[in-house]
Parts: sequence; structure tokens; C-alpha cells
Amino acid sequence: MAIMGSGGHTTEMLKLLISTIDSNLFSDRIYVIADSDKLSNTKVSDFEKQIEKNNVLIYKIPRARNVGQSYCSSILTTLIASWHSAKLLRITKPDLILCNGPAICLPICLFARLFNFLRIKRIKIIFVESICRVQTLSLTGRILYHLNIPDAFLVQWPSLKEKYIRTQFIGRLV
Repeated sequence: MAIMGSGGHTTEMLKLLISTIDSNLFSDRIYVIADSDKLSNTKVSDFEKQIEKNNVLIYKIPRARNVGQSYCSSILTTLIASWHSAKLLRITKPDLILCNGPAICLPICLFARLFNFLRIKRIKIIFVESICRVQTLSLTGRILYHLNIPDAFLVQWPSLKEKYIRTQFIGRLV
């Protein structure tokens, strides 16, 4: 399962998938996109047309928080997004979640960890911090890091590895 975010998150994720994922090994792919993100849907569809041997599902869920939305009003939208995230994981039962920082990945990763804890389904979570983050983690990255949610937390700059000891620096992926 690859979680796509609007703007640069989707571009980075697709570059990451091209450079690191063996399409023969991962022939069944699930993409999660915010229901209001039409551009990411188009980019994923175009990307998948280039790959042979694929069984692709694209799921759309509500955003936890829209850009510019107040934190108070985001409580309700986050609860709605969380319900959809839990339902999505229950239906799809992915083996792996790959995400790179969009807020939409937060409830999905939290529920995946809960599924692991309750032994409903073992889901490996890999978080790749955006190449744009050189000195500090993104808000989503900080939350996931401090809650120790991902099985692997990958950073693309050595300065982040120095600050956050549980991360793994593996060079630039995109």
C-alpha cells in the first residue's frame, strides 16, 4: 500500500516506487489518495499504465485535515478520516505500508500499528521522510517518530540521522 499526498508527495512517492520497487515482486499494489486529490489519481493511473503485470487498486479516503483548516475543526475531519482508514485496512489487509509524509498517512499508520498490536494483521510500516526535509522532520514525521509507529523510518539527509537516532540514513532515494 502506497499512500499518496497532494503535490510533491505523490511525485516523490512515484519516483521512489520506480527506483526501489520490483514490480514483479509487488505485482498487486494498493494506492490511497485523498478523495479531493484529482491530480494524484491521474499521476498514479499514468504511472501504472507504464508497468506490466499489475493488479492495481486505488482507494480514496477523506483528508484528516485540509490546508489552512483550523486545528479545532480538524478534530471532526480527523475522526472521519480515521474511521475510513480503519475500514480500508480491514478490507485490503496490506502487508506493507509505504508513506512519505502526507497527513493522510497518519491515521492509516496508527491503525496499522493497532492491527499489529491486536494481532489482527501484521502490517510493516515504512516511512520515508521527504527529500525537502533537511534539518527537521515534517509534522507527520515527528508524530510517527515520537510515537515509534514505523518499522523503518528512512531519511534522505545525514543531518536528520544525527538528530533522530532511530532513523536510517540511506542516501537520496528520489
